[in-house]
Amino acid sequence: MPILPSEPSGDRGDRPPPIPCDPAVVAFLRRFDHDLRTPLGTMAAAVELLRDDPSDPELRAASIAVLERQIARMHALTHELREISRRCVPPGGDARSA
Repeated sequence: MPILPSEPSGDRGDRPPPIPCDPAVVAFLRRFDHDLRTPLGTMAAAVELLRDDPSDPELRAASIAVLERQIARMHALTHELREISRRCVPPGGDARSA
């Protein structure tokens, strides 16, 4: 059984309508999406290795090390996102109203 769900089909009828966005926001979201998918794929592969042969101590140690690195990477990414969101100011607002 796969760890990660499959991607939605490319059928445009299944997608919600487009939302107008600032190009900088689009670039950030695409980068962030990539930065989250990369460790998720690696973590899923490590879990699959553990499932295949949980009794192999070397494989287990290597898989755990991969999971720990990727979890740390995701923690750093989410921390960065929180910091950015704290610094964002709504249009016409100031930092106190954010």
